[in-house]
Amino acid sequence: MAQQNAWETKFNELFSELNDPWNLEIVSNVVQESGWLQMQYTGKATFECSTATCNNRWTSINAGARIYYRQFGSNTGQQSQHGKVKLFLGGQKCLKCNGVFENAMWHNLYIERAITKLLNKVKQKFYGLNVPTSTTGNAYVQADMSAPHQTGLCEFCAMGICQHGQQNDIDSIASQFGHLDVNDDYDDVWDHDYDDVSDDDHDDVLDGDYDDVSDDDYDDVWDHDYYDQYDVYHNY
Repeated sequence: MAQQNAWETKFNELFSELNDPWNLEIVSNVVQESGWLQMQYTGKATFECSTATCNNRWTSINAGARIYYRQFGSNTGQQSQHGKVKLFLGGQKCLKCNGVFENAMWHNLYIERAITKLLNKVKQKFYGLNVPTSTTGNAYVQADMSAPHQTGLCEFCAMGICQHGQQNDIDSIASQFGHLDVNDDYDDVWDHDYDDVSDDDHDDVLDGDYDDVSDDDYDDVWDHDYYDQYDVYHNY
């Protein structure tokens, strides 16, 4: 409940600058509906095993948030204009127990970054406003980020929507063909092209705004953010 309140509080705070009301709903599953745009964001979150005999607690930089958003109403005056946002937060399994997907407890900085990015997209798409290209304050904290993503423990991987799992597959293929440079050959695909195509050309369809996290946010996660060395850290 505290985590839900954190998302709702920050959402209401940031979206209050819009003239139309927008509502956030945190959902328990991903349901693709016609007419909704989508955005995906990766950030830092803490997880805790719910097994009574296990006290495992871990932090991951690969926590996933899937966001669907849509504006309703028109300018005809017949119906009030308003917006809705549906948020699904992916879970992770405990490495020791490998049981259920535990709920993500997102760090406040990444909640703010995710909602700020969503707000900027809403401003661009529905209100024609110019928005800044930079993300909310970059913090420099420290952690080991060399461990591979544990696809078997990731709920987004199980659903087939995890960018990190897909990138691991590409890395595996590249390792078998030494002439492939993953960073050069696939950077545009993963970091830029989905977002560029969708923003201009497919506003009214679900896959039209498949905003791969990385256009703004891989920069934050991979290039800038080094996590606190005192955290109990696992790169799941």
